[in-house]
Amino acid sequence: MFRTHRLRLLQVQSLIAVLICFACPAWAGFQATKLLSAETDVFITINLRELLYDYRDIEFVQRYLDQWRLAVKGDESQLLEHYELQEIHKYEGISRKEFLERAGMIKTACDAFEIDPFEDVDLITVGYTAGDPGLPAIVVEGRFKLQNTVQLEQFFHQHLFPVNQGDGPALGLLDHNTLVFAGSKKTLEAIRARAGAMKSDMPSGVRTLLESGRKSHLSVVVNNLDTNVQRLMKFAGEQLAGSLGTDHAISKLILGKGTAWIKQSATEYAAASFSVSVQDAESQLEFGMDAKNIQQAESLRTLIDIGSFWGVQALTAIDHDLARPAAGILGRKRVTLKDTTLFVQIDLPDGFVSQAKHHPSFDFFPDLQKVNANPNPFPGKPELQSLASQVTSIPLWKPEVSSAEIVEVRGEPYKTGPGTDPFRHRLDMFLPKNKKNFPMVVLVHGGGWDTGDNRCAGLYSSVGQFLASQGIGVVLPNYRLSPNVKHPEHIKDVACAVAWTRSQAGKYGGDVQRLYLLGHSAGGHLVALLAADESYLKAEGMSSADIKGVIAFSGVYRISEGVMYGSLAGSGPQALRIEQMLPLRGEYKPFWNWHPPGVHVAPDIFGPAFGESSKQRADASPITHVRRDMPPFLILSPEYEMPTLGPLADEFHAALRDKGCDARLLRVPKRNHNSLMFSAITTQDPAARAILEFVLK
Repeated sequence: MFRTHRLRLLQVQSLIAVLICFACPAWAGFQATKLLSAETDVFITINLRELLYDYRDIEFVQRYLDQWRLAVKGDESQLLEHYELQEIHKYEGISRKEFLERAGMIKTACDAFEIDPFEDVDLITVGYTAGDPGLPAIVVEGRFKLQNTVQLEQFFHQHLFPVNQGDGPALGLLDHNTLVFAGSKKTLEAIRARAGAMKSDMPSGVRTLLESGRKSHLSVVVNNLDTNVQRLMKFAGEQLAGSLGTDHAISKLILGKGTAWIKQSATEYAAASFSVSVQDAESQLEFGMDAKNIQQAESLRTLIDIGSFWGVQALTAIDHDLARPAAGILGRKRVTLKDTTLFVQIDLPDGFVSQAKHHPSFDFFPDLQKVNANPNPFPGKPELQSLASQVTSIPLWKPEVSSAEIVEVRGEPYKTGPGTDPFRHRLDMFLPKNKKNFPMVVLVHGGGWDTGDNRCAGLYSSVGQFLASQGIGVVLPNYRLSPNVKHPEHIKDVACAVAWTRSQAGKYGGDVQRLYLLGHSAGGHLVALLAADESYLKAEGMSSADIKGVIAFSGVYRISEGVMYGSLAGSGPQALRIEQMLPLRGEYKPFWNWHPPGVHVAPDIFGPAFGESSKQRADASPITHVRRDMPPFLILSPEYEMPTLGPLADEFHAALRDKGCDARLLRVPKRNHNSLMFSAITTQDPAARAILEFVLK
């Protein structure tokens, strides 16, 4: 179910990226609020016209729009001048020829729709229905030419994906102002029928919420509140409470009073909404509720007014420099009631937002320039880590194997004594049941050296559980993260966990002569470095000869100097795109063969973890330490890899082979940076098969 939902979200994001080019102002025509079905569970409305206008002075928005305007204009000399001036090659890694080809694609799209995509951008509404096997319905309100229907279909067929064929996606122009993309012909015909009848089956209160949200930059409306709350409560009861145990205090709260109160409240309301508009001087938030009767709506208004009054009094009495401004904001809120629909509107001055963001009370995010001066820049970090350990224990992704096949050991400390981290210096184990002398694999999680843990809401745990079902003992350690620590502390922790595994494996039935390392992303870097630079193993009384083999998934094998130039979206090798990260499991199937321009970024990916020293970054690079007599390596890289990591895998593999090391590189098709690892939970998965062959050979 979760995999299906993630695929749908990916499809929605992809479609929105294309339809941005095609949207126009809806001076007339059918509004999405009157076209989408009352069965729709979630509505997301993006006011693109307002967004582009309000953010027109922001540099990266200007740069992005300039490129599109030049593409639509089609002047090759101006495009090439823009290519050089904006350093497109540095950020996206594409050649002049590729840049001109992409500009030509943008012009083709705009010509097919015969619109100016930047002067006439207005609203896009996405309607999502839980359990609907098709794509969500997307309504673009604009100004179109009905005679362009054939051109539109040809454009989609040629450049994106087939429409209006069989039971697949369907595209239709309802009139000069309304373009509809539906998950199926059946959905499109239902929308056409509502348009023809000039009658909506949407409850009036839900329409009121949707109409109000159209005025904001972004609005989300949840319909059929009682049904969707029932789904949420079912998840909470089966997953959250189940993971903690029915005797746990939180479980009792969820299954008892909490569930009952939420269910009762949900039956009294039909829909809820949240809208936001972010401006330079002031941001507006709006919360909406549609009650099932006028009495309930009036009762809610009274409750809000009473709560606000006492809230203002309490905030005024508190001796805190954020309390009085917050009291003023709460006191100026506006509550309006239209029939059964209630709105609460709150204005947040930019000064208050900035003050709160930088206030010490909310200093959970470190100033990276002060990390060296402050060894613990996270106030309340132990509490946050404890909370994280609870959250990531919730198995959002269930194992594919029966618990009867394996033995689980959770939260085992691998390091004790002074300086021990009560959360990070622990590990989980998944072991074959009723077996002896099985190989042991230490699986090191990813997360960019500054996030993540060994469970990841069941994603890493599922891989460990699967491998245990196949006769392999798996150890999943945590390790300390940046910016609390820097290199080499991460690798020291992993070395300690490996040494613990070697010393303790026999007690659990493992064969210490068959000890393997497996790592994903940052974990791939750590296991590769551990095998290449023996100093960390030697500090634990081991050597690389104690490691039978190393498996690196999407690893980082060179820590480059300086910042990394790239782009969010875009089409070059330095572009970070959604298909490189999603779906978390399963195959990725591209919907089109082109990518829009990206937003330039130059993040300091390695600074927080490795510092700015060239020597330290070189010392932290596995490729620097490649030598003869290293353990055998299996390197896996996905077809849709994150920027630079694919070529790095080739480079590292070549360096190993040049030194005469036993190394194999496997490029896995239809996988991305995450699904390469997290899909390795069945014997049909190519990465899982590669692991089994490597370890059980």
